[in-house]
Amino acid sequence: SLLEMGFMGVYAISAVLSNPHLFLWQFLSASWSNRWIFVALFANQFIAPLIVAYLFLGVSANSTGPGLELFVLLAGVIATVSFLTMQAYLKRQPPAG
Repeated sequence: SLLEMGFMGVYAISAVLSNPHLFLWQFLSASWSNRWIFVALFANQFIAPLIVAYLFLGVSANSTGPGLELFVLLAGVIATVSFLTMQAYLKRQPPAG
């Protein structure tokens, strides 16, 4: 539901803001493009499931179990976490040469 997604967003934001040693702060302070990429990925986690829910309204209503929008939400979460993990891994690599 929309309320549940809102609570998840508030929880995620509070978890990020309460950890000053998080890699995310270094990543976001590096450049404006990093900030825009993170905002796009983070927003995609919440906007894409809503779009899918409205596009496939009849499909989810006729099935039992989790709806299609849950899997879209999970794909967005996996994309964001994978991107941040890759950036953290690249930052820890010693310079080539």
